[in-house]
Amino acid sequence: MTVESYLNKIEKSITSGTIEENYESTFYTFNNQFSKYFINSLSKDIRRYLSEGSIEMLEKQFYSEIYYLTIRTLIDDFYNWQRVNESVPKEERYHRYCLKLGTVPFFKKIKKAYPVLFIKIFHLHQHTINLIEEAMLSIIRDKDEIKERIGFNFDDGIKEIVLSTGDRHNGGKTAVIFKNNNDDKILYKPHSLNNDVFLENFFSLVNRSLPLKLYHPKSISKKNYGWQEFIEFQECNLDNDYEDYFYRYGELLAIAYALQVTDLHKENIIMSKNYPIVIDSETLFTNPDLNCNRNSTIQNPETVHDLFQKFIKDSVLDTLLLPNNFQSSLFDFDLSPLTNYQQLSENITRFTIENDFSHNIHLKEVHVVLPSSNVKKETNKFYGKIIDGFKACYTILENRKNYFIEEIKLLSEKYPLYLRQVLRPTMVYVKFLEASTHPDYLTDIKNQRKLFQKLNSSSYKLDSTLGKQVEIEINSLMKGDVPYFYTKFNSLSIYSMENKICNFYATSIQSKLLERFQKLGNKDMLKQLHVIFLSLSTVKDTTFSDINQSPLHDFIIPVNDENSLVLKVGDYVNHQVVWNNNNEFCILPSVSQIDDKKVILPVSYCLYDGGGVVLLLYYLYLKFNEEKYKIVADGLLKGFESMIEIETNRNFSAFNGIGSVIYIYYCLFTLTSEPDYHEKYKFYLAMLEKQDIPLDQPIDFLGISSLIILLCNIYKIEHSSKLFTLLKKCINYCISQLDNITVTGLAHGYSGVAMSLSYYYEINPSTDILKCIEKLLHKEDECFNSILKNWKDIRRNHDDSFPNFWCYGAPGILLARKEIFDKTNIGNNDLSIIENVLSNVEKIRELNLCHGSVGTISCLDAILKDEENLLIKESIDLYFDNVVSQVIKPELSTDLNTMNTFSFMLGVSGVVYEISRKQDDRLLNVLLLELKRT
Repeated sequence: MTVESYLNKIEKSITSGTIEENYESTFYTFNNQFSKYFINSLSKDIRRYLSEGSIEMLEKQFYSEIYYLTIRTLIDDFYNWQRVNESVPKEERYHRYCLKLGTVPFFKKIKKAYPVLFIKIFHLHQHTINLIEEAMLSIIRDKDEIKERIGFNFDDGIKEIVLSTGDRHNGGKTAVIFKNNNDDKILYKPHSLNNDVFLENFFSLVNRSLPLKLYHPKSISKKNYGWQEFIEFQECNLDNDYEDYFYRYGELLAIAYALQVTDLHKENIIMSKNYPIVIDSETLFTNPDLNCNRNSTIQNPETVHDLFQKFIKDSVLDTLLLPNNFQSSLFDFDLSPLTNYQQLSENITRFTIENDFSHNIHLKEVHVVLPSSNVKKETNKFYGKIIDGFKACYTILENRKNYFIEEIKLLSEKYPLYLRQVLRPTMVYVKFLEASTHPDYLTDIKNQRKLFQKLNSSSYKLDSTLGKQVEIEINSLMKGDVPYFYTKFNSLSIYSMENKICNFYATSIQSKLLERFQKLGNKDMLKQLHVIFLSLSTVKDTTFSDINQSPLHDFIIPVNDENSLVLKVGDYVNHQVVWNNNNEFCILPSVSQIDDKKVILPVSYCLYDGGGVVLLLYYLYLKFNEEKYKIVADGLLKGFESMIEIETNRNFSAFNGIGSVIYIYYCLFTLTSEPDYHEKYKFYLAMLEKQDIPLDQPIDFLGISSLIILLCNIYKIEHSSKLFTLLKKCINYCISQLDNITVTGLAHGYSGVAMSLSYYYEINPSTDILKCIEKLLHKEDECFNSILKNWKDIRRNHDDSFPNFWCYGAPGILLARKEIFDKTNIGNNDLSIIENVLSNVEKIRELNLCHGSVGTISCLDAILKDEENLLIKESIDLYFDNVVSQVIKPELSTDLNTMNTFSFMLGVSGVVYEISRKQDDRLLNVLLLELKRT
């Protein structure tokens, strides 16, 4: 059948006379013509197997697809009609327009104006008819084999036949669900199911050793299609079932990682009681090793961003079984099967109809809301079982990897694999197909091709191999298909339905898979366990404590003393860093909070985060003469430099900005006397001198105030006029913004800013500066509670809060005031306040420097370094010893948040740095940005 003959038949089928519009669906009378003809086109041989209900359901499905194709054009035409018929009352216009929809003249008019629309409708009709007939003929032919292998009885009669709502490929093909009169279901897939048979057999091999067996749906694979057992969602009933489910989930994750399985997102995994089951293994293995220019940044990363992307591709994250909340993710939502909460995407939109059935009908673009999973129970308390299952299965695969490698080779020979390769995110193709239904692209077929040519970006034009890929993509989209590519297990070529691109890959999937299996070992498992832990912790409302596992704790325990602890933490960092191919620079993946969302990303150069890790590693190098720590520290610094290089707006801060690397390099110069570090310090200082202070630059201690203190400390050593000029610029900005400080505390409040002004006063005394300091302290003292002997935290949502941290509360404020007194003689420290802080140390639940007990004790230690009250000093030492024992005790630490974060101020690196500083006079007090011991 041709397009023209199809349209002639539609035209002849149009009923003469008036057809009333169906107000359950927009522009029903026009779209219904195509769905009616579609059903009438099904052969009698097919229809006799189908119930009336299943025929009606097929008609509705086809109608909805027609509706999707026509809605934009009909709305556009309706508005054109209204402009010509303004005399018609507005409330009657939709009805009057619809009266014309089901007429031959209107049909001819639309056909002439939008010929491409009807080509699309014709392709949809032909593809869907062919799909249904192929599926029906196949089930009739295979019914006995299906009954024996899967248990579905075709002879019970077909109650329903449902086309999958998924993407269409290779001539409009998609999965088809058959349901018989006993309500049993079976799934028809229009491609070989050798992948599933392979996976089913591989599971059987591994199951012989697994504590809990895995299950894969029974499958029958034919040359171009296959049958699969239909798996229904069934939620677990008891906590024990959930524990088994997530343990098996960990086992599945280990297998998926070892086999380099990707695309196991929430639509491809289903919960069936206490089993996680793969229901779509079409993209069983993905080959990232393209033999083209575009591949260079992935395989040979030259930037931190590229290296981070390679880290993701080489880790368990690439399976999509784990939350994919990471920096620079293509999606701003989590696709993993573990997500059981609703998500709103800010980047992905869809169109919805507003003011339906009226003169003002229009399409409105709205953000996509991804529904929650069917799992109702809060499941994050079972996440630790994922780690248990992963470790158990990974160990089995590692211990017998040579056996499994041989079995994989045998299985792939017995069941030749046809492995779908997703060369672009499917969403990209879907968006192009959606755009192609706009009236502007439906007037001429050339406009369609011009639209799809936008896929041929500059990077594709420069590579002939990628140019062939684009041509195949365009031809598929022109037929209404989402492009479909596949490769074979031991091939370098990629295939489409009609084409082949030779040498598309640099290495075969078989080679990549065997390479992954050879990589399995203790070091790799430790790295993957850490990635799993990080990923699970990014799930909404999940804490490290919920997971109740700690790869870092397991690695460092047992230890006998502080030195062993510090070395173990350093070794763990060395294990977790990711190097580029030439070992020129490295990154350290961690978790951070960005806009109320936890994400995996490389630690930053900021002192608050990853910059402090470098100081810890250099200390280990100097104390223990271990070159390996210096190598990693230098690698991280190289990575930090590339981060700074691409920044366009650099923050003026020593804790959260460019001042961090200035401090780090000056510290390293102080510790080692190596002139290269001094040159680096001067380079970044010059970079800062050339830049204007950002208009929104915070002036608190984590902002420009910390930079002022750092510059003052350097100036007292260097006495540079350029340094003083920069310092003056920062001070002037800070004073101009003093009214923006409205809270108490060191990190973000009055004391932190006042302390920075006191440092400047020490090198350039001024009554104006003194007045500013006094004003800030007076405002803060208005919040002092003489009974509780603490300053109230007056941030919003912190009512009646009197914290005892470095960041907020008495410890940080007292530290700042000691510094202020030493430099200006303003104020003094009340020892009774310190005693009150000590009495509350045991109540602090976390260990970190910012808002944990180690930071609090470090503040007190610095405050009292010149005091002669031995009793208080002994109390501080006792509390510090208690904190150390918390860290090194064999049972799981209560503060998993600190012990599983690398961040200097929030994590373990800062804790062990302070433990080391208590023992070694060479280490500088980072909390005060020291550059030499006083």
